[in-house]
Amino acid sequence: MHKLIASKPKKRLKRTNFTASALQIHKRLDLPDLKPDAPLQTSIDWPPWSQQSHPDIAKDIDGISTKRSMSKSLLRCATQDMLKEKYPSDHWIRAFTDGSASEAIRDGGGGIYIEWPDKTSSSISIPTGKHSTNYKAEIEALQEAARVLANSEATYNTKVVILTDARSVLESLESTKCLELNALIRAIMALSSTASKVVLQWIPGLIDIFGNDIADELAKEGGLMEQIQYSPSYKEAKTLINSAINYRWNEGHPKPNCPYGASRLDTQHILQDFQLEEARRKYWPEPREMNQKLYGSALNLGITAEFINSLDLTI
Repeated sequence: MHKLIASKPKKRLKRTNFTASALQIHKRLDLPDLKPDAPLQTSIDWPPWSQQSHPDIAKDIDGISTKRSMSKSLLRCATQDMLKEKYPSDHWIRAFTDGSASEAIRDGGGGIYIEWPDKTSSSISIPTGKHSTNYKAEIEALQEAARVLANSEATYNTKVVILTDARSVLESLESTKCLELNALIRAIMALSSTASKVVLQWIPGLIDIFGNDIADELAKEGGLMEQIQYSPSYKEAKTLINSAINYRWNEGHPKPNCPYGASRLDTQHILQDFQLEEARRKYWPEPREMNQKLYGSALNLGITAEFINSLDLTI
């Protein structure tokens, strides 16, 4: 044993590391070059000595509790009242943005419709990538709107509101851990340095608000433009894969439509939404929580079953 330990090995063990091993595998399998398009960024590169006014983020509208519980006309009225009261067009620059992607996973487009205080308007369409999610398209639309507004002389010392129906993006902007929004944050900060006030305001989509409808059409036009090929991030790749799987599943398993005019037929719609309110009143004269209808007493469950049978729905 001593002789074995003392003797030199015939083949020396070479030290290696993860990078060296990855390069060997890359060379052996003849894989394409996957160098990142741009260096990774871990923080906002804004000078710490510069004083920046942060934009306000408004994710709610007075009078709107949940979008599902209100009719389209009520949502439109509440939104129009909010725009007139909080952001009058004579004193605010109003920019409507929207983003969409074909089948939610490719050929993305962004649309921006800007209403200037002098009653003129601007319409902008942009492509957001060959492989683009709706979320990415919404981000790109907001970023382009902020860039255009920041470079306009009309924005100097003026109030600006950017309106979007992408509440998820506004929620991500409030998080300090969402590094994928760094470019958007920089664009908004640049806008905040020229405008007197900047607000990011959520509004419900598809309720016949003029500016929002135009932005939606502009986003669709952007999706038809020549697209940019880019390498998606890990998070974007996961979203694209999940969206593709969900889309194929929904294609093979279409959801039944409601005969009462709604675009979907699910538990929330049948037991709570306004379209079936008249039909429910016979069984529940007073409003009841959905949990009580589904998980209440045997009497409550019997009423729920009787109500569903009375609708003669095909599920």
